[in-house]
Amino acid sequence: MPSAPLADLLEQLDPARPETLAATDARGLLWRNRDTVETYRERVRRILDEGEKLLPKLADGAELKLFDTFPVTAADAIPAEIMNEAAQTTWGLYRFAINWVPGFFLRRGMGALWGGCAAIDPETFFTVFLVRHSFANSPHWFLYDRKELLAHELCHVARMTLDDPAYEEHFAYATAQSRLRRYMGNWFQTKWDAILFLLPVLILLAAESLRTFGPVHYPIWPFWLLALTYPGFLLVRNQRQRQTFFQAFLALRTAGCGYPAAVLFRCDAAEIAELARQRKQTPDVLLGGLRQKAQSSLKWQVIVYRFIDHPETMEMDIPSATEKPSGAEYDEIDSGNGLS
Repeated sequence: MPSAPLADLLEQLDPARPETLAATDARGLLWRNRDTVETYRERVRRILDEGEKLLPKLADGAELKLFDTFPVTAADAIPAEIMNEAAQTTWGLYRFAINWVPGFFLRRGMGALWGGCAAIDPETFFTVFLVRHSFANSPHWFLYDRKELLAHELCHVARMTLDDPAYEEHFAYATAQSRLRRYMGNWFQTKWDAILFLLPVLILLAAESLRTFGPVHYPIWPFWLLALTYPGFLLVRNQRQRQTFFQAFLALRTAGCGYPAAVLFRCDAAEIAELARQRKQTPDVLLGGLRQKAQSSLKWQVIVYRFIDHPETMEMDIPSATEKPSGAEYDEIDSGNGLS
């Protein structure tokens, strides 16, 4: 991974030199289709400037309330070696590693079962990692794994500018060791998915209670049908999206791409579906389509440079970062098990 400061990398951005665009992409600052060098540089500088404003506020042991809610001090900062644990996972899966997001262990102001999150300002994209203080001394707490938790949130941070909820949790939960979490992680894509999942269950519970303990008697099966309808929809939607994703993955593999998951991580749902539809094309046709995209989009110029033409030119400087995390579901695709 490039060791130059991000400020220097931003100054060096030049469409005629795709390696300069790839250097910031490798830091988890993804390009959007509509980006120019100027708009990209302005957006990234705004993110970095917000983070740099934190340092003076934490001088001399001062306490700061992030987002007017979470109290932190400089002593609560997450060490680089802990962040590097997660960087190994994100680099192995998606070829990015973030070291520009500040993070803190929280001692108070959190829920009883809360493990951590990435708090993101939707206007400036300023981001802070907030993690339960229990993780400062242990890689595990309750049902949470520190490395998995941080890698999950790093995926959200990297993709935040894409504004693509359809596959957001799919990529984030691919960092999980549990096969079940990897499969079900993308069920809930918006708050309405959770509401429509739980509301019929509560209605069923109320109907069953009233039928059992009240004076009213009625058939209960319509309430069971209502309660199972939306979970059934989520199951079907999840399976269809996974199938589309894996078809796109295999299309890129056919085209000779060594890191299909990394390419798809930088795509939105429409681009993933487009690649899936081309899965039966010849490698030459697939590669021609990708290179045509690169002629009109800096994002695709970066993708073609990093993952088609020069897949091994950029490596991370943390131990074992080039290894794929064991248990990741993308390992199953090459063995023929990923389309189930």
